Amino acid sequence: MGTILTVVLCGGLLTIGIWRLLHIPSRPSVAWWAYTQTFLFAALAKLARTPNLADRWAEPALYKLTHVHNVMTLVGMTLGALVAVPAVLVMLDLTGRRSSLRLAAAIQAVIAAAMIISFAASAIPQSPASSYITATVPMPWDAATWSYWAVFLGSIGAAGLVNLILAVQAFIVVRRGSFAVALLGWAITAGAACLYIANKIVNLAVQQVQGDQPDESWYLHNVSTISLTLLLLVVGSFGITLSIYPLHRLPTRWRRYRLLRKRTDEWKAARSARPDAVLPNLPVPDGRRRHLWSAARNPIAAYSLQVELADTNNAC
Repeated sequence: MGTILTVVLCGGLLTIGIWRLLHIPSRPSVAWWAYTQTFLFAALAKLARTPNLADRWAEPALYKLTHVHNVMTLVGMTLGALVAVPAVLVMLDLTGRRSSLRLAAAIQAVIAAAMIISFAASAIPQSPASSYITATVPMPWDAATWSYWAVFLGSIGAAGLVNLILAVQAFIVVRRGSFAVALLGWAITAGAACLYIANKIVNLAVQQVQGDQPDESWYLHNVSTISLTLLLLVVGSFGITLSIYPLHRLPTRWRRYRLLRKRTDEWKAARSARPDAVLPNLPVPDGRRRHLWSAARNPIAAYSLQVELADTNNAC
């Protein structure tokens, strides 16, 4: 059941991300790229860290190609660390702060390089394949293994903390409306990410202290379930949060779309009959549904249609 829920949630995020890549605007903003990356990286990272998918199918196939264990772990954890950067950019955009796509790309390159180098230098590639490498890498860990975990946990932890602070600050100011609900959702997502990092740090510390002794505590027996649950909470709350604001605006956009679809031909005829009543710098969208839907994104086209038709009717 958990795997099915994971696939459904991640499949939804992937679908949105791919759709956005197929409809790149002429001048995409930093926020546009941040949203798209967040959708894709979050979904792929969770899928790569899902045991029933990674351990059973992907990991054996990759081992045949690379002769390196735990490649799916590297992929999933690297994508998870990379998603921290666009997640911060999204929150900066939501709270009205400026950001740089070049700086973000440079930070992502550094994170990816650090993850790959520390992975290659550690004992992880030689350890038995598992989605829970804390259980298979020999203890005590070497410096490279600790560096690998430090980059991963540090990236997500820093992003979660920044997002949590910014979201709470903005929510205190806004308080009401769909935007406030979205901010609250971001705070919950960021808080869940911080809980995941805290749980992982405690897990690593307990395991290092316990060493090779038998696992007797309830926590160590259930820590993998706790980690997967927290990851699922992060992905689920993230997907729900991103849908709040669009779903709030969707009914209004749908009404504008229906108006344009119903009266665009009449609008074209009115413009031909009364060119002096045409508002400047606004072409009439063609009758294709995709163009009408794009024109309904904001109220400009629908408002202009009603104004020009009213002027034409009054003149008659």
